[in-house]
Amino acid sequence: MATTINADVTNGLVLTPDTSGEIKLQAGGADIATVSSTGIAMASGKTITGNVGKVLQVISNTKHTTSSTTSTSYVATGHTVSITPSSISSKILIMIHGGNVWNNGTSANMVAQFYVDIAGGGYNSIGSGPHLFVENLSGGAIHKATTSGAYLHSPSTTSTLTYQPYFKVNNSTGYYNEATLGITLTAMEIAG
Repeated sequence: MATTINADVTNGLVLTPDTSGEIKLQAGGADIATVSSTGIAMASGKTITGNVGKVLQVISNTKHTTSSTTSTSYVATGHTVSITPSSISSKILIMIHGGNVWNNGTSANMVAQFYVDIAGGGYNSIGSGPHLFVENLSGGAIHKATTSGAYLHSPSTTSTLTYQPYFKVNNSTGYYNEATLGITLTAMEIAG
């Protein structure tokens, strides 16, 4: 047995207590779930509804060409991925991985951050940047880093979103996907 909480269609909420340490949830006398010290067990044929946290769609694009800049202000890499959320409550997880990013000068750096274009309205930065793949050089050594970064965006729209990393340097020349190894940009819609 278990303490039963039943949403009865005639008498409203009906509580039938016992000392088993378990709680059985019912609706109209039919078992829905049992709560115990080990967790929640759904009754046979019952599920928890709703999609919160589920991945609804995944779109990716791999860039195989190199982009470079000497700009000290953010400029486009030319690497984009577009996704159209199915719900205004969805979040978009943007991830990037692969390739090499670097700056060919000494005591120089290259930084990048995600930008988004909503329904063709122009690109704007998201989050507080720079927030992904920062590469620093010092002492004359050139360090090349595999690109890796992620950002969870809450766009609150069902319009098409086009994401693109923008990058800049403090001096010298910065490279995005140097040696054309391939950088993959992925957008995942997460149910909110």
